[in-house]
Parts: sequence; structure tokens; C-alpha cells
Amino acid sequence: LIKAAKGKVVVVNFWATWCPPCVHEMPDLLKFYEANKEKSVQFLSISADGPGAIDDRVRPFMTEKKLSFPVYALDVGSPDEIAEALKIDFEGTLPATLVYDSAGKLAKFWNEEITLAQLTNTVYPLRPAE
Repeated sequence: LIKAAKGKVVVVNFWATWCPPCVHEMPDLLKFYEANKEKSVQFLSISADGPGAIDDRVRPFMTEKKLSFPVYALDVGSPDEIAEALKIDFEGTLPATLVYDSAGKLAKFWNEEITLAQLTNTVYPLRPAE
């Protein structure tokens, strides 16, 4: 998904319905998505609840929180696989948010809850001119 979005700034957010900081940052992530969905920013929301929880946990959560962004299910066995694939130091702590520049290079990695201001201040300088 990240490679497919080359030419755009990519924001990847790993979260879970059972993670209080993840739930707390959702309103800011939604505001960011709504403000940037028509711009050169790709937002990838990835639920760590897993593919088996999509119908009974993730979709009801999305409806309750009025999330308009698409959500992908994480379907890997361990945080080590994620860390290796993304070339990051990741132990599996949620939430985790990564920002890639338009060339696909990792620009920022938070392994904690983030705010709209943090995300905006990181992404806006990286966006290609529109």
C-alpha cells in the first residue's frame, strides 16, 4: 500500500479497538483525514484487531466513531514481521503512526498517541505542491 502511493505523502496508523490511546486519538485522525483526503496525502488506517474481528469489533467501532476513512486489517503474525517489512524499530506497542514522504522515505515515526497538530506539522511541509 505504501509503495502504491508513491508520489504522495503517506500516513500509516496502526491501532486497535481495545487500545485506549488509539481510541482517544481517533477524532484527531478523522479530522486530519477529512482535511487531506482530496490532497496528495494517502491515509492508511490499519487495525491490529485482525481479520477475524472485522465484522464483530472493527465495523461497529467505525460506525460508532463515524470513521469515514478506509480501514485495513493487519494480517501478520508478529510485530517483528511489521518492523522488518517497514524497516523500523517496532515492538508492537499501539498506537503507532508513520509518515512517509512522497519519495517513500520514512520521515517520522511515533509509537504513542499523537495529536492533529503533530500530524499536520509533520505532513504539511512534506506535501508536494498542488
